[in-house]
Amino acid sequence: MHETFKDTDFASRGWYEVADHAIINSDNSAPGTGNVLQCRFQVGDQVCAEGYPVRIEFPETESVYLSYWIRYSDNWEGSGRPYHPHEFHFTTNADEKWVGPANSHLTMYIEQINRTPLIAMQDSRNVDESCILLNDGTFEGCNGDFESYEFTEDRSVASCNGIDGLYDTSDCFVNGSYWYSARRWHAPEPVFTTGKWHFVEALLVMNEVENGVGRVNGSIRYWLNGELLISSDEILFRTGKHSEMAFRYFIFAPYIGDGSPVDQSMWVSDITVARGITP
Repeated sequence: MHETFKDTDFASRGWYEVADHAIINSDNSAPGTGNVLQCRFQVGDQVCAEGYPVRIEFPETESVYLSYWIRYSDNWEGSGRPYHPHEFHFTTNADEKWVGPANSHLTMYIEQINRTPLIAMQDSRNVDESCILLNDGTFEGCNGDFESYEFTEDRSVASCNGIDGLYDTSDCFVNGSYWYSARRWHAPEPVFTTGKWHFVEALLVMNEVENGVGRVNGSIRYWLNGELLISSDEILFRTGKHSEMAFRYFIFAPYIGDGSPVDQSMWVSDITVARGITP
C-alpha cells in the first residue's frame, strides 16, 4: 500500500473507513513528495478536525514495514501529558476489521510522545483475569501466589499476565469493563523537531511458535531519518493460543484522549505499508 494523497477518493484506493472533508495540499511538502494531508487539532479536539482515511486491509503477513513523512506545527504540544496522541496502528487477523485498537488481541502503535519515538503493544483481549500483575508489582488472584501460578498459552503477553522479553515501560489497569495490558519501547531521548519534516520507518516481525509455545524471538525496529533508534529481537507478540496470528489491518487514527491543549497540526505524506521484509 502506498498512499500519496493525490486526491480525497480514498475508498477507490482500498480505505474502508473515511472521515469526510480531508484537507490535502502541496504546500510545504516533504522532500521528494507531492501532496500532504493536514490533521488539525483545535483546542479540546480528540481527533483531526477535518477528514482523513482511517483503515485499510492488506494481505496477511508475519512481517510488516511502515514508512511515512511527518511534520508537526511550530507550536506542537501533543497531548501535554506523558501519553497520546496515538498516530499509526497495526491490528491482526485475530480481530475483525472494525476492532477498536484500544481493546484487541493485538494492536501495535507507532508514534511519538513528547517528541520521543515510541513503539507500543496492547493485547487486552488475551488477558487471563484469574491472575493479574499490577503496575506496582502486586497481584490479584493467582491462587495467592503469582510466582507459582501456571499460565497457559491463553494469556496476555503485554503486561497483565507477566512479561517475557525486553521492554522499557508497561501498564496493566482496569479500563471500564476490561483490563488494559500494554508495554512500550522508547527511543533514548526526544529527537523530533517541530516545523521540520521527518522520515519515519518501522518494522514488526512476528515471533515463532514451536510445539504450541510462543518463542521470544520477534523483532521491532524504528528509524528516524535513517537512524536506528529502537531495536529488539526479543519480542513476544503471540502465544500458542494464536499461533496463526498475522498483521492484516493498518489504522491511521490520530487521537488525543484528553483533548488537544492548543490549536495545533500535523502533516503526513507518502505512507507506505509493505510485507515480507526482515531485519
